[in-house]
Amino acid sequence: MGKLAILNIVLLIAALVLLLNLAGPADITANVVYALDKSEPKCIFEYQGSQSAIDDINQCCFELQQQRTCSQDGAVNSDYACSTSDYGAKYTVNTKAINYCKTQGYRIKLK
Repeated sequence: MGKLAILNIVLLIAALVLLLNLAGPADITANVVYALDKSEPKCIFEYQGSQSAIDDINQCCFELQQQRTCSQDGAVNSDYACSTSDYGAKYTVNTKAINYCKTQGYRIKLK
């Protein structure tokens, strides 16, 4: 098989991947990342210094999509802080929880 034939096959595969990504980028990317992440989803509600874990991940996703924005919280870990304002309640979730919410169709506003 010549170099040109191999190059054509590689380009065809790349084109197929790009088309799949164009058709549903959030679904495909989130599903792959979610499947590869072996950690447990984490969701913590914090208000006025007290914290409580939300064990129902679907309830967490529902609450997250009502927040104004979710942004990465600090350089050390890959947790996200989601809130409606800088001074009110906030939700701290890990990447596994964010990707689960995306795979389930929740509309999380990432910054």
